[in-house]
Amino acid sequence: MGAAGYAKVIPYARIVLSRLLSVDRLKEVMQSRSVEEVAAALRDSLYPGAGEARSVEALEAAVWRGYFGVLSKIKSLAPEEAWRPLRFYVEAEEYKDILLIAQASSRGGAPPSSLPSYYAPESRSLMLFKALEENPGSRPQDVAPDPATAKIIEEALAFEKQVGVPGSLLLYYAKAVKDSALSAYESMPAAERRLFSRMTCPRVRYVLVSAMLEAKATGIEARHLDLIMAGPRICGIEWSSIRGVYEREEDYYGLAGSLREYTGWRLEGETLGRILESAKTQYKLEARNAAEAAVASYPMQPGFLAGVVELTRLEAEDVVLLSGAVHLRLKPEEIAGKLSVQNVL
Repeated sequence: MGAAGYAKVIPYARIVLSRLLSVDRLKEVMQSRSVEEVAAALRDSLYPGAGEARSVEALEAAVWRGYFGVLSKIKSLAPEEAWRPLRFYVEAEEYKDILLIAQASSRGGAPPSSLPSYYAPESRSLMLFKALEENPGSRPQDVAPDPATAKIIEEALAFEKQVGVPGSLLLYYAKAVKDSALSAYESMPAAERRLFSRMTCPRVRYVLVSAMLEAKATGIEARHLDLIMAGPRICGIEWSSIRGVYEREEDYYGLAGSLREYTGWRLEGETLGRILESAKTQYKLEARNAAEAAVASYPMQPGFLAGVVELTRLEAEDVVLLSGAVHLRLKPEEIAGKLSVQNVL
């Protein structure tokens, strides 16, 4: 795939990069005193409709609509060979939301009416939501929009049944993300995998590490985790090497310390929530640094487009986080350390 294949998508990628929020704009969002002020700060951004939002829900919807709008446009302009691995970014959001829908349905509740991936191109999670609305009482796997979605739901529910811990089906997200990433890497020539994996590996590691820590906190045995964590080494994580560590450590706190060897992250905190929060912050900073380096060189390969998407996604997460903080009247210093951008105070 030569430069000619990227002739349409590169100009659009440059437009996206030019419209990402500057640190000063993020400061303006952070210092807002109301959702309306946040919305005003987001006019002329990548998020159509954000400027007119009057509630945090409307603002978040505009942000995710804008993010997936970027993905849709890239899909329409990029060569098929480049879009194939970029599908990972859609699946990483879809699978999380599909499992949330499955969990709600398995407990007899209504599926969430608003989730980020409902704005994804040809959203399978949205199709599942609508199918359940139209067929009340149906099992989600029976009305899934495609066999792959049905398979993930069935396997996640079977995993929860085997483990015997309510809510553990959400841990199956780790396997879904791992398999999606492996599929993305395998779809590219070997020469292109290195850059693309730099864009995606921080997130993949975060998902896998989070699953291990949450499972440890819940008391799930290693033999059960074999079902979702086993497989080839990916992004520096290989379950066959970590399994003994998982069994040896008495609690999630000890496991967090041991996992530093595999991630390079200093996982700190007095509670599981704090530890996961520190992992998320470190993965976001790592992902941003990698993406900024990738887009600076303009290589004609999927990794460059992944860098554009990654920066857009990180910004979307930051804006959602900030809008929620403003809504809750949190102080800027309470939220600044959780952003993917440093030095915003």
